[in-house]
Amino acid sequence: MLFHFEIKKAVKKKIIFILLIIMLLSVCVLFYFYQVQNRNQVDFQLEMQQENIRSIKSAITEVKADPVASSKKGEVLQEYKRDLKLAEGTLEAIKKKETKKKLFYQIKEKENLLEDLEKGNTYTSDPVWKIKQDLALQRVVYQKGYDYNEMGYATDSYSFSRDILKLLFPYVFIFFVLLVTANIVGGDIESRKLRFYWALPLKRNNLMTSKILATFLISFVSLMLLVTGAFLLGALGGSKGHFDYPVVVQTAQNNFKLVDIGLFIIQFFILAIFTVFFLVVLFECLMLLCRNSIIVISIILGLIFLTNFLIGFAKNLTGLLVVINPFSYTNITAIIDGSLAVQTGQAINWAVGSIILFLYTVTLFFLSKLLLKKEELVY
Repeated sequence: MLFHFEIKKAVKKKIIFILLIIMLLSVCVLFYFYQVQNRNQVDFQLEMQQENIRSIKSAITEVKADPVASSKKGEVLQEYKRDLKLAEGTLEAIKKKETKKKLFYQIKEKENLLEDLEKGNTYTSDPVWKIKQDLALQRVVYQKGYDYNEMGYATDSYSFSRDILKLLFPYVFIFFVLLVTANIVGGDIESRKLRFYWALPLKRNNLMTSKILATFLISFVSLMLLVTGAFLLGALGGSKGHFDYPVVVQTAQNNFKLVDIGLFIIQFFILAIFTVFFLVVLFECLMLLCRNSIIVISIILGLIFLTNFLIGFAKNLTGLLVVINPFSYTNITAIIDGSLAVQTGQAINWAVGSIILFLYTVTLFFLSKLLLKKEELVY
């Protein structure tokens, strides 16, 4: 009964829907930007490949012009001719929009590059582990018969949804959650309407729990709408995507594994559930103490920003900071893709983050029950 009452109250507040509509429109604009980038990417690839072919032909001419004859010269010349054949094949595939064939040539190019690097016949600014990572990803994509987008502006359903999640956390969607919480939980505390509710035959804990659950439901449904919108945009654009499309997850420094993108998104949502619950209960406790939504929002966002700043710059502090600091788990994408674990050297993942956030949430929940018993904080 109380839960339905809080939901109805929230629905009547236009600010929540206005913010949600703004975010949904932003997703649409971003998808259009991705499509434009994809179209421009074809022209860019053509120019790059043509320049690559000219460069290889020039190198072949220089090698042939060298008057010194040696076995090394013949070996280098054969490598250039091999690279030229692959480059011309790639160019032809790009012109004909044969994505599978283009990916085949790209795989061969990377395999040849690694072979040349081992022989000491060439040099590249890219680290070897990065080349091997890209090659492993390309091989799996090719084996599964999927399209490969090396430019990073994938418009298929799953890839675009993943990119949206990366943009939403750790700040944009959390700010939205805090505003929703301020309207549902903080509004009655700040306006002292709790005095009215306490006069009714209602249990205080039941009332506040209904507010927390209503806030969580609206926040989570909003997140689902944003991801669903991104997914549908990809599908309507003609690229439905695949649940088992491989994505890279860092496991250690210069090491990685490939997981299905569907699993990536599922793990994201599990950690997001615990993150939202933690933020809502934390907001309630801070509101009972200071009665000012702006101050509470500023404190929480400030702590999130400070945590990410310290993780990025204070390497010697990151061990303990990441493991026990709940705000480090708001950077959900960095946890799911393993980059945060590699950066800090800590064995953290979505499961560890969920447990840590659950423990903090339970602690804060019981603290809020104690605060609600203090009349000076309520009246």
